Amino acid sequence: MRNKIIFFVILIILAIGTVYAIQTYSKSKNADTSGEEIQGESSEKSGVIEFTDSTYMANLNDIYANYDEYKDKTVKYKGLVYYWEDDIKIIGRKYYCCGTDAFVVGFESVGFEEMPEENSWVEVEGIVKVKEENNEMVPYIEILNIAGTEPGEEYVFF
Repeated sequence: MRNKIIFFVILIILAIGTVYAIQTYSKSKNADTSGEEIQGESSEKSGVIEFTDSTYMANLNDIYANYDEYKDKTVKYKGLVYYWEDDIKIIGRKYYCCGTDAFVVGFESVGFEEMPEENSWVEVEGIVKVKEENNEMVPYIEILNIAGTEPGEEYVFF
């Protein structure tokens, strides 16, 4: 059941995100981005892909859709700590689409000894890794650094 839910969430993210990512990419090609980091690309200075409140969903979607391009790259983002069943920890946000639909979107997170309290805001820096789950490749984050932080936008949109 858990895998079906994860698969359904990923499909929704990919479908909605593809349209948004294409539009955003087209706009960024026509805009003056001097000195700004383009979503989904590494900053030349740090080599870290940094998510913002406004680029969270586009970056998340791009990593799920193109995991081979992001494997072993460093990402940095803010999110809430969620427990998913007994052994899965997700650091993410809530995605709101329409009506009363809202669900958690983010990455399974591994590699830290002490899990912060559920629903606490954290800033994460980690490496994108990929694993096979139910004959599908799924990205997750291997945590390098995790620390409490000021809250961001709990709900993200396309």
